[in-house]
Amino acid sequence: MLFGGILTGIIIPVIMRRWQTRQKNLEIKTSLVSEISESVMRILMQVQFFNIIVKQYKEKNPSKPLSFTEFPELKAENEKLNESYKNWEIYGAIIDSKLTAYFSNTKIPEFWREFSECIRLFYGLEGIYDKKNYDQTSKRIAQKLCVLLDRADIKDDWSSLRQGILDSKSLIINNILQSRIRLN
Repeated sequence: MLFGGILTGIIIPVIMRRWQTRQKNLEIKTSLVSEISESVMRILMQVQFFNIIVKQYKEKNPSKPLSFTEFPELKAENEKLNESYKNWEIYGAIIDSKLTAYFSNTKIPEFWREFSECIRLFYGLEGIYDKKNYDQTSKRIAQKLCVLLDRADIKDDWSSLRQGILDSKSLIINNILQSRIRLN
């Protein structure tokens, strides 16, 4: 009888609390991973679409500067790109707040902020038409990604930068999944 009382009064509630905490942690992590993946892919895809349209314009008009009036598709993609960037900033800040709340005892929030800066710079490349400025910004992104990924093999061309961003996103996600959440 005493054993039954201890079992139902102490042991079972402890086990249930642990199970509930694990479930809550899993839900938080799953939600964060989904938000990060979606927000990163939305901005990256829109940058890629805009980049393709710019290349098409330059192929048709190699000696002309970019013109929204002569190439309406360019203006439409530019508006979509700017809207995606606004959304990135909003959702990026929300994700930052969540990472700070749940993982303040890790380097994940700091990593996220550095990663977010790489996204901002990558977006900004699409508005830089001066080769020297473009090259400097590309090198800066590559350097930041090399530090984030602890690798030295990231080149400063557009495709390598995009892949470095994707690799960084995967690293953030892995770190989230492997880290303990701090629930207060």
